[in-house]
Amino acid sequence: MKNFSKFSFLFYDYETFGVNPVKDRPAQFACLRTDINFNVISNPTVLYCYPPLDYLPNPESILITSITPQYTLLNNGLNESDFSKKIYDIFIQANTCILGFNNILFDDEITRNIFYRNFFDAYEWSWKNHNTRWDVINLLRAFYALRPSGISWPWNKVKKCVSFKLQDFSKSNDLFHDKAHHALSDVYATIEVLKLLKKKNFNFFRFLFFMRKKKKILKFIEKNYRKPLIYISHYYGSKNNNFSRIFPLTLHYENKNILIAFDLDRLYSDFFLENKKEIYKNINVLFSHGMRLIFLNKSPILIPINVLREKDISRLKLNQSRFLKNFIFFKKFFNKNIIQKLSRIRFEYKYFKHSDYKLYEKFFTLFDRIQMKKIRENINKKNINHGLKMYDSRFTDLNFFFKARNFPHYLTQIERLRWKKYLKNFFNKKKIYKYKKNIFLLKKKYLHNIKNQNLLDKLLFYLKYLKKLLKST
Repeated sequence: MKNFSKFSFLFYDYETFGVNPVKDRPAQFACLRTDINFNVISNPTVLYCYPPLDYLPNPESILITSITPQYTLLNNGLNESDFSKKIYDIFIQANTCILGFNNILFDDEITRNIFYRNFFDAYEWSWKNHNTRWDVINLLRAFYALRPSGISWPWNKVKKCVSFKLQDFSKSNDLFHDKAHHALSDVYATIEVLKLLKKKNFNFFRFLFFMRKKKKILKFIEKNYRKPLIYISHYYGSKNNNFSRIFPLTLHYENKNILIAFDLDRLYSDFFLENKKEIYKNINVLFSHGMRLIFLNKSPILIPINVLREKDISRLKLNQSRFLKNFIFFKKFFNKNIIQKLSRIRFEYKYFKHSDYKLYEKFFTLFDRIQMKKIRENINKKNINHGLKMYDSRFTDLNFFFKARNFPHYLTQIERLRWKKYLKNFFNKKKIYKYKKNIFLLKKKYLHNIKNQNLLDKLLFYLKYLKKLLKST
């Protein structure tokens, strides 16, 4: 692969206080920058973030990461505003490919949401100034499905399928991974995984590398219009080798990031023929009958069908007759009228009441994005209460929670009363009882595990600390 002098990989990882990237909070961040050949070109960065007052860490997550709220404070933990600022400054360096292990579904979503809550652009870091993003777990899936030789694939005896967990793969291939679920250790392990894939099949690796960009993918789809393609996705599951052949149909009329396609390896029987009138009336019924929405801005893995060899077909136990039957049928069935209806399909978006969870409700206008930058500038000037107006309906609540969680000393008297009332409602007796009950059940479950007992005791102590803090708020 030719040397790109200005290009760099930025490997990164979060450890979190919960498993929901929208609702839960980051605890630790780590990153490391390398050149195109994976030579380290920066010192590692490790940051900690302590949770806001209106948040209770998930006890199960604490047992996995061993990171308690107290631990973040002891390690110079930052509030989320300062934490996100440091990450944003790292991410916006030009010509960077930002990647991790399962980052597109998890870590990137955390990044978007902390940027949204703290008035940074939630998207530009991944595309502006020739930046891109990639995901190593999807490369593993592609290699396993299509070019598995020379690599040791760990087997999950319980689920009876290959495991794509970072710690399992690292152990199986003797890759250095000294501490799973520690952000910096996971970053180093991810780099080693990528080095291994590149070494085992350079040509396949190079193809996947250049196909990470949306523009490349769009050209590829255009070139292969109404031709079968290979699609690698977690959607199909490890038991199905995360693999399917698809029939690409059309881009969505409004959202050009969405490719509408159909599975060609699925058993359909005669659904399409028997329900043709129903399909014309309600195109949404196709969601449960093989229709796939492929998000081109999430670096999906789409591969030419000719990459599939006879031995791959045999190993993956693919049904060739079914595949060909579906392909011939779809070419005839999906005429211009149906394709036009499909391209205008409507999606139902989940409605959230709390402003924290409304990132995907709509894009901020240019005017509002300018105002957001002014908010960040005002923090440096210690003038956060300077009157800024935004047209977006989310702004009032976002601004209130932003100040209350990160800069409570800037709250006005009315805002302090509102924050106090909100916290009282948040920490209601039912919630506290349920939370403590969960901790005690875990203490019972891990009765003879001293480490877990200590971690759970620290959570109970943190709960007492919060109660005292709330009384003085």
